[in-house]
Parts: sequence; C-alpha cells; structure tokens
Amino acid sequence: MTNAKFLPLALLYVDGGRQVDGITRLQKLVFLAQQEKLDEYENGYDFAPYKYGPYSEELTHALEIFEDRGYINKNVETTRNGNEKYTYSLTDEGRKIVKKGLLGGGGNKRLFEAAEEVKDAHNREPIERVLRYVYNKYPSFAEQSELDI
Repeated sequence: MTNAKFLPLALLYVDGGRQVDGITRLQKLVFLAQQEKLDEYENGYDFAPYKYGPYSEELTHALEIFEDRGYINKNVETTRNGNEKYTYSLTDEGRKIVKKGLLGGGGNKRLFEAAEEVKDAHNREPIERVLRYVYNKYPSFAEQSELDI
C-alpha cells in the first residue's frame, strides 16, 4: 500500500525536481493529490478549512521534520510587501532517500503518478488559479478563507 505521508517528497522529486513556490501551493498540491489521485485510506494528511482553503497542520509539521532531517530545503525570501515566501526543493540527501526508499517499492508507483499529474497540472499556474480551482471544486474547504476568489 502507498504511504501518502511521503507525498511531499514525491512532489518535490517529480518534474525534474522543480521547486515548489510557497507553502500555500505545496499544501494545495498535497491536498489535490490525495483528493483526486489517491484513496483516502492511504494514511494521508488530514486537511481542514483554513485561511487559504484546505490546510494540514500535520503536513506543516512533516515538512519541518523533513527539513530537520536534511531531506528538503526551505528557502525564505521577503516579498516586496514584506511577507515571507517559502520555496521548497529536495536536497541531495532527499533525492537519495526518495530513490532508495520510495522508488524501490512497487507500491509507490501510484504515489509518484499522483505527484507527477498534480504537479504538472498546478505547479506552474498562478496561485490564484490554483486556489480558484480548489475553492470551486471543494467549496467546504473554502468556508473559512480570507480570500475573495
């Protein structure tokens, strides 16, 4: 069985290792992969409605653990309006872990297919378009949104 807890690593690995810009985007990519590509019974992350749509505190914690272990790099930059923007990418160690652990098992094929499809569809889109898609398709997760999209 696929373990969706490794989905963030798979998302950062596919598409030639292209980075993911922003925690909001990474949260939505994981959410969409779980909702649209993987069964809900696969030990995934729990999401709840929040300021910018579906949010998983558990996923945020997992990203911190992956960063502490040296699997992912979180780059922080300050935007023109003074906000912090995070950019996520796999480290060399993270790529090794993915190749050794995740790519080795046939049960993870669906995980990588889901990651590839969702990242291909939504990683290069403007974040507003990603949010509009999520809000329209999953309106119950947009109930607490601070955005008018």
